[in-house]
Amino acid sequence: MTVGERIKKLRQEKHLTQQKLADSIGIKQNSVALIESGKRNPSEQTVTFICREFHINENWLRNGEGEMFASEDTSILSQLAAQYGLDDGQLALIKNFLILPDKYRAAIVEIAKHLADEPAPVVEPKPDGISDEEWAILQELRKEKTRNATASRSYA
Repeated sequence: MTVGERIKKLRQEKHLTQQKLADSIGIKQNSVALIESGKRNPSEQTVTFICREFHINENWLRNGEGEMFASEDTSILSQLAAQYGLDDGQLALIKNFLILPDKYRAAIVEIAKHLADEPAPVVEPKPDGISDEEWAILQELRKEKTRNATASRSYA
């Protein structure tokens, strides 16, 4: 049995259409069809995503050896998710971060640092009796106060 045939078997076992399988691992439906038919080999990333998403034994998927489904999931990510109570979306964010090229990881780290240093903006409605000009001045004063607090925090 080929890798493509094993992917098809997995898909059928999970009662998934090619489209649903493709959506769950971030590829196109026609890519799944080409892989299943043997006209294309799955990328390393595709194999990794399939194994993680469906708890598949990687050795079975690649080589046809062992059981289809992985035994107890003891991966570091699973332990991290359990320890910190991460939901599926948060865990997916971490998984996707880990497969990014280094330059994109570095950019995301810088954005995260910036977000951690910046207090979340407070959006509040303009009170009755205040003109638009007065409200704009008040908002600017609040921003300046926040910038000063952030600057003094960074020197501490």
